[in-house]
Amino acid sequence: MQNPCKEPVIIDNDTGLPKSHKGQNHGFGMKSISAFCDNIKGTIECQCEEGIFSLTMFTKFFNAQN
Repeated sequence: MQNPCKEPVIIDNDTGLPKSHKGQNHGFGMKSISAFCDNIKGTIECQCEEGIFSLTMFTKFFNAQN
């Protein structure tokens, strides 16, 4: 997923998620995406370069019969 962003995005070194500057009641969407990734044993990568915020989700797909 990619979105344009006008302001710099600071990525938290511990969580890998962007830090919200809008206060305590913001950032729930990113936390939900992170929880989903954890549930499917995936990983998430966030970055912001040249005014474009990118979120990439990685997961392994496997055959349940094996």
